[in-house]
Amino acid sequence: AIFRAGFADSRSQARQMVNHGIFRVNGKRATIASIQLKIGDKIEVRKNSLDSPMFDGFNKKKDASPKWIKADYSKLSFEVVGNPEASECEKIDTQTIVEFYSR
Repeated sequence: AIFRAGFADSRSQARQMVNHGIFRVNGKRATIASIQLKIGDKIEVRKNSLDSPMFDGFNKKKDASPKWIKADYSKLSFEVVGNPEASECEKIDTQTIVEFYSR
């Protein structure tokens, strides 16, 4: 969700940011990138990380997040307001996965 909300340039950068504890989920520090988010969860940048140069210019950033994420770049936070639709997800070739694991 960090990558989808526009807080990171890549998925690996988003994972590293979470692993370093830069974000809080519902007021608690999050250090596990695979955390399951629910509708209504609020994610924000921790106070210690607000001055980080990676967040410079975020208050001028346009909202490019998907419909299921409500981002507030001026407060460096976002909220999960829905579930992603299949059309918003990346295309996965399930047949290749089945063939790989059926060996």
